[in-house]
Amino acid sequence: MIAIVLTTRGLVFSEVIEAIERERNLINEKTVLYTTYNKTIPEAQNYLVELALKNSKVSHILMCEEDTVPPARALEKLLQSDGDIVAIDYGVAGWSCIAKDKTGEILWCGLGCTLVKRAVFEALEKPWFRTDKT
Repeated sequence: MIAIVLTTRGLVFSEVIEAIERERNLINEKTVLYTTYNKTIPEAQNYLVELALKNSKVSHILMCEEDTVPPARALEKLLQSDGDIVAIDYGVAGWSCIAKDKTGEILWCGLGCTLVKRAVFEALEKPWFRTDKT
């Protein structure tokens, strides 16, 4: 089962909802959608991931943001890659949302459309998402 975590401050683009529903209908896996609107983004991410992990059937968590429209077949492609963390670079104002080192290893990425295996969160200490670091 795939948990789709949609973090929002309360203004979700309708295109995002349409794209998420399209993606849910394109795969053969059961999905569940979790969202909230009354928390800061890091608080919402922590809360929603925690909620998703309470469901023992959830194997992956798709992190989505309120203003990022997943491209067609995004979820299918992310699942096929079978990485622990797989991101789609959605770019903002012509800039990449993925930073790589000189070897090409990804150092960080945006969470607009990122699939994370359950085991990743289970191996990390909480809080998973923070804003007190720069």
